[in-house]
Amino acid sequence: MAEFADRRPRPPSPAEYPDPHLASSDDEADSGPAASAFACSPGILVAFFFSGLINNYVYTVFLSAAVDILEASPGTPKGVVLLADIMPSLMMKLVAPYYIHHVGYGTRVAVCSLASFAALHIVATFDALPLRLCGVILASAASGLGELSFLMLTSYFAPTVVSAWASGTGGAGVTGSLSFLAFTTWFGLSTPTTLRTVSILPPLILLFYHQFLRAPLNARLGVPSGAWRDHRWLGRLRATWLGRYIPAPLHTRYEAVLPDRARASVDIEHADALFLHEDHLAAFVPPGLTTPPKPRPVTDDDKPLPARYAHLPPIPVSDMTLAQRLRVVRPLLPIYILPLLVVYWAEYTINQGVNPTVLFPLSDSRFYPFHRLKDHYVYYQALYQIGVFISRSSVHYFPVRHLWYPSGLQVIMLAVMISQSLGSWLPSVWWVFALIFIEGLLGGSTYVNAFLNIRQDVPVNYREFALGAVGVGDGIGITLAGLTALWLEPSLCWFQQRHGNDLCSQL
Repeated sequence: MAEFADRRPRPPSPAEYPDPHLASSDDEADSGPAASAFACSPGILVAFFFSGLINNYVYTVFLSAAVDILEASPGTPKGVVLLADIMPSLMMKLVAPYYIHHVGYGTRVAVCSLASFAALHIVATFDALPLRLCGVILASAASGLGELSFLMLTSYFAPTVVSAWASGTGGAGVTGSLSFLAFTTWFGLSTPTTLRTVSILPPLILLFYHQFLRAPLNARLGVPSGAWRDHRWLGRLRATWLGRYIPAPLHTRYEAVLPDRARASVDIEHADALFLHEDHLAAFVPPGLTTPPKPRPVTDDDKPLPARYAHLPPIPVSDMTLAQRLRVVRPLLPIYILPLLVVYWAEYTINQGVNPTVLFPLSDSRFYPFHRLKDHYVYYQALYQIGVFISRSSVHYFPVRHLWYPSGLQVIMLAVMISQSLGSWLPSVWWVFALIFIEGLLGGSTYVNAFLNIRQDVPVNYREFALGAVGVGDGIGITLAGLTALWLEPSLCWFQQRHGNDLCSQL
């Protein structure tokens, strides 16, 4: 054993790793393979929270600045900015999970943070609409890359980081809209100056990653501190003759028998791209130990593999073909992707297609707390974002195991809001406020519980990939909602005008 230790050092355990962020407990060590995900220090939670907030912040700011972005082309529909802010992110979530494992997390974080920084300056500097839309498209692609990368990154940490990330993304809506309002209205800054001012935020993602996340991630992957090579390249080197000199982190634990019948436990940590093929496992085993069994997908507590994953090959996703990766996505569709798609379609249809037509007359001060018709939409959006933030921040107090429940309730909420637009049966705007707040709670709850349930239910071999692939559901839902709103809003407004209510035409 001593000879082997000199020839092939094992990856440092969390207790041995000299990083203050890696705190583990005996309970974690004994709770199964996935329990090696480190208990999170406040620094790690803060890093995920602010990374989520900043990643979605630029998206929110561009939606708030839609009128100013299109000022050089007044006749252009505002939906152009929405599509430019959504479609590139959707395409990134749709394609990238199947190939992104070839790019390390450090590179991904650098690309998305610098791209968001550049996008803000492009929109602030140029007056031509095509160039401004290019900036919006660049920011959207960067946001999509950042979201799927950080969600995949959560697979290497304790489940609490999922809540921290989701809470940050929920706070981005409130922070983005209020900060843009403050800079442009309260402080009197121009839109270009505002965009240049907030451009200091995206590079902070890179700072948070390197300050709080990089060292714990490297320890999780078995990469020595200060190693200059990315762990993905180390994984490729292991397939060559150099593999015998490189520690091989694997997510499997097995008992082996020494020649003198003494028991020895060999722990090999998890890294999705660092699984060795079966013929390389023997090279890792100390002389005299029996060959370990072939790695298999396992759940966090070593429960039997769920039946819906039994048809999948027991290899990491990085070693799979495209067809095999699509087979991994198949069981995710009805449980995670479709509920996300439905809930986002319903809530964004409400926000973009129905709420602009749910108006109350200014003349009735008892029902209406505003002074301008367009203030309806501002309050609606603010209440919705507050609901999203609260639900994404409280997932550990109110977990939801079956995502179709909040998703179905959101569809009912859509029907209720459409009926209000058609019949104006609610006596006061305060009832509408309550419904929209609940809409935000349902949407935020579905989002955060989807990814938290993946952490708990999907086998570890496929978990990192699943966290990135499932995000396509919300992108498709938002896109479908935008298309639905294109005909729903004018149809509802036309119906109201036919029945003597012309408030929507006054906006």
